[in-house]
Amino acid sequence: MESLANSVCSAVDNYFTLPNFCSCAGSSYGGKLACSVGIGGASIGASAWFEPCGSPASFGYEAYAKLYGMGYKIGQKWTARFLFTKMIPYASAEIGLASGGARAELAGVVNGGRIEATFGIGFCAEVLSMGGCNPYIPFGPSLPIELLRGTLDFSRYC
Repeated sequence: MESLANSVCSAVDNYFTLPNFCSCAGSSYGGKLACSVGIGGASIGASAWFEPCGSPASFGYEAYAKLYGMGYKIGQKWTARFLFTKMIPYASAEIGLASGGARAELAGVVNGGRIEATFGIGFCAEVLSMGGCNPYIPFGPSLPIELLRGTLDFSRYC
């Protein structure tokens, strides 16, 4: 049986052609894909990791930029339950003290080598600094729109 570390990187290699500035490294809990480019005194990079067999199981991403030793990075790590909401550029509007727009949402549960996740598109609104996103604000039965729902089971590798 193939190990989880080999499985994660094999899947990346089978489905994607990685540029020469990217690499995939496996671990006993999963794997990590990392890409980095340096130009003069600047470098930019990003990585994503997937560790369904970790304790706790986790996955996430990180992106960074550095210029002559000074830098900035963003990222997020999810364990157990996760929710990631991001507004969709150019799909929102502001009118006076009110704003609203479309958002993408990834939500799920990581447990015992299994990841149950949904990916969808919804709507958020705010008036006078008070607001929320559906399903907590009513926009009819058509929102949020669920695009993907499924379970990835890696428990046989753990």
